[in-house]
Amino acid sequence: MKIISTLTRAWLGSLFLYSAALKLVNYRDTWRSVRQYGILPKQLSDATGLALPWAELFAGVSFLFGWMSPLGSLVGTLLGGSFAFAARQVVKQEAKVSCGCTGGAADHDVDQTTVNRGLAIAGASLLVLLSGKRSRTRLPALSLLAGAVLAIFPSLLVVNINRRDAERQARLEEQRAAERARRIADLKSLLDAPAAEPLAAKNGQVNGKLTTQDLEILVS
Repeated sequence: MKIISTLTRAWLGSLFLYSAALKLVNYRDTWRSVRQYGILPKQLSDATGLALPWAELFAGVSFLFGWMSPLGSLVGTLLGGSFAFAARQVVKQEAKVSCGCTGGAADHDVDQTTVNRGLAIAGASLLVLLSGKRSRTRLPALSLLAGAVLAIFPSLLVVNINRRDAERQARLEEQRAAERARRIADLKSLLDAPAAEPLAAKNGQVNGKLTTQDLEILVS
C-alpha cells in the first residue's frame, strides 16, 4: 500500500505541477480555458480560470512534499471531479471545445478520454486523502527529482516549441507584408505612368508586369 501511495503521489504531483507551469506561462489566457466550456457565468468562469493554475500548483506541491496534505489531497479530488464533470457536459453536447489542460500550450479537444482522465485524477487524489499519515510524509529524493523533471522539462519543451512557432509565423507575416507592399508600390508606379501607356489586361497581366490579382490587392 505504501508503494502504491508513493507512486500515486509522485504521479499526481508531477501532473499538477506540469499543468500549473504551462498555465502560468500563458497566464493571461488561462481564463479562456474555463469560459469556453460555457458552464459557469462569465465573471465566475474568468475568476475560476485565473485561480486554477494556483490551485494546481498548491495540489502538486502538497502531493510531492506532504505539505498541508489533507487539504492538498482534497483540492486534487475536487479538481479532478470538476474536470470530469465539465468534460462530460461538453461530450454530451457534442461540442468542439479545447480541453484547456495546458493553458493552450498543447491542448486537444475534449472527448471521453478527457472525462476518464478527470475521474482518474479524482480517484487517485481520494486514495491519497484516505491513506492518512502516509500522505503527510515527504516523498523520497528520487521521487521528488522525477516529479520535478516530469513537470518542468515538458513545460520548457512546449514553451520552446511555441516560441519557435511564433517566430516562424512572425517571419511569414513579415514576408507577406513585404511582398504586398512591393506589389502595391509597383502597381502605383504603373498607374502613375504617362497616359500614352494605357493599362491593358492581357493574359492575366497588366503591361506585362503585374497580374490582375495585384489590382485586387490595391482595391482591397
